[in-house]
Amino acid sequence: MVLRTFGLVGLLLQLHAAEVLAQCSIDGTTTINSQTQASSLASCSTFTGSIAIATSTTDDIALDGVQTLNGDIVATNATQIKSLSADSLEIIKGGFKLNTLPRLSTLNFPKLTQADAILWDELGALSVLSFDAGVSAVSTISIQNTALSSLLGITQFKTADTVYVANNPSLQVIELLLENFTTSIIVKQNNPGLSLTFPSLLWTFNLTASDCKSVYMPKLAAVNGSLGLTDNAFTDFALPELESIGGSLSFTNNSDLTNLSLPALTQVGGSLQVFDNAALNTLDFDTIRVIAGALKISGNFTNISLSGIEDVRGALLINSTSNINSTCQELQNERQSRIIKGMFSCNYSIATPSSSTSSTTPSAPSASNSATSTSSIGNGTGLSTGVKAGIGIGAAIGGLAPIGLFVMLLLRRHRRTTTSTPDEKDDTGEVVSELPSGELAQELNAESVAQELSGPNKDQAHELHAVHGTSELAPQELPGSPMRPSASHSS
Repeated sequence: MVLRTFGLVGLLLQLHAAEVLAQCSIDGTTTINSQTQASSLASCSTFTGSIAIATSTTDDIALDGVQTLNGDIVATNATQIKSLSADSLEIIKGGFKLNTLPRLSTLNFPKLTQADAILWDELGALSVLSFDAGVSAVSTISIQNTALSSLLGITQFKTADTVYVANNPSLQVIELLLENFTTSIIVKQNNPGLSLTFPSLLWTFNLTASDCKSVYMPKLAAVNGSLGLTDNAFTDFALPELESIGGSLSFTNNSDLTNLSLPALTQVGGSLQVFDNAALNTLDFDTIRVIAGALKISGNFTNISLSGIEDVRGALLINSTSNINSTCQELQNERQSRIIKGMFSCNYSIATPSSSTSSTTPSAPSASNSATSTSSIGNGTGLSTGVKAGIGIGAAIGGLAPIGLFVMLLLRRHRRTTTSTPDEKDDTGEVVSELPSGELAQELNAESVAQELSGPNKDQAHELHAVHGTSELAPQELPGSPMRPSASHSS
């Protein structure tokens, strides 16, 4: 009897264990509508499957008891939930995905250390995180449109693929302890006073930082992709250990930047661009030897130094509102020595007295009674203005020469035709008359061969004259007798 009782108890325990095991392993997603359903998972130290918070739930949800989740946590458009927690959860092998939870203000995961992805968006009431252990392993992290002032608790990871932090208007501090990124870091449009710090970062692929008050990366030695800093408010920026960039490097519209220091940089694998940094007057790129793309610089520069440059494989385009004539001349020499392979243009402005006539394109006089002219040094294929003027004058003279010759010939012919001569008679005594008035005389065909008069007095041959021109008559022999010169007839 006792044995039968123990056997029955054992069977019941096995059935319960099987039921619990079935509850802890779901092929798909378990949807939680209330805290009661969430509590039913408390016996599962490991839960296989994804957990989704129903959009209709009004309860605060605590996923207590679960230590490892082989799936995702997903909460989307659950507009009434205010708190989400898990007191024992350490590992999320899928994604931690929260989207459009406008009332969520508490996120408490004190033991969480690992997640494949943290993807949060539209959490307008979330201002504080409770992640006491700190997330030290994550592949992808994206934090957008939250009320967070700090990411403390989810930034202890040493490596990651992608980090994207944007549009968090209260976020003032980001300190990432990672040593490398394999894909990209993008930080933009957060609080304008944001301090972005990477104290241990050694290399990354792509990095973009915008709208920051300060950016600190003291150990960064290599960027395999591109590095871009745009619309920041820092006054100083330095990368003391950076040696190479595989892609492009750009500094754009950092309006307060006065000092840019890259003392170890030797190679840029793409283009190097420095645009519209209004307070930046000096560039020291003396250590850079190779720029595989284009070098483009525009701003109010008084000095640009590129003394170590050995190879610029793209274009070199510089525009400055200050006089950098010496820089342009030096770079022109580099162009001529084939260090600069692409198009070359160096433009700058010169302040001159407004009365000066040497300015090429004077602007309107300013309050200080000065004007600005623009000078340019480049390798354009067009001719200079002086050469073009010389060619134009030469062409004009060349065009007028035949016209003048033609006019002289007309004047000579006119003098000949206006000289009065008497009518002439031929040997028969007939009067040879002039052409009727008003009719044009026709010249003989130019290819016709003029025939001389025969006889001893051939030098006395006369030409007939017409009113508007000359017509030479070919001499004809009279039948039966030699031709004699005709006698003049006086009227």
